[in-house]
Amino acid sequence: ARNPPTDELEPARLSRQMRERRLVNRRLILRWLVDAGWAPALVAVAFLLSTGSGFADTHDYVFHSAGGAAIAYFALRTVAVAPGLSDCIQVHSRPVFALVVSLIVACLWEVAEFSADGLLGTRLQHDFVETIRDFAFGALGALAVAIVARAVLRPGPGDAEPLE
Repeated sequence: ARNPPTDELEPARLSRQMRERRLVNRRLILRWLVDAGWAPALVAVAFLLSTGSGFADTHDYVFHSAGGAAIAYFALRTVAVAPGLSDCIQVHSRPVFALVVSLIVACLWEVAEFSADGLLGTRLQHDFVETIRDFAFGALGALAVAIVARAVLRPGPGDAEPLE
């Protein structure tokens, strides 16, 4: 049996490597969704289930607090699960990263509510005070997660010591 030339094997090898890489990526995405995505999904489902009952209207702050906490948790778990990202963001910086991501999402959420009111005629925002209150409760939820994360997370052997 004659061995085929190396360049004939190269496309088959590359194709196998690409399939293996796709499988690894799918596993990572699934792990990420299960490990990190459940918290925001839970808040979204709870909100959707409560919209007809009036609870969402009278207890809007609960959903903004829970949403801020869920996004902060999502950011923390994303850093822990994503290969390479955990190397970029040191353990002592992760709570701050989670807080900032959550604040950005809360700000974008309020912009989306404002846009929906203007473009679609919804009444998601009642006034400026309500918008700021929504943002503040989202920030408080995120801050709570960041404080707990700061207390719980411990640097590993490759992490630099925090500046204090």
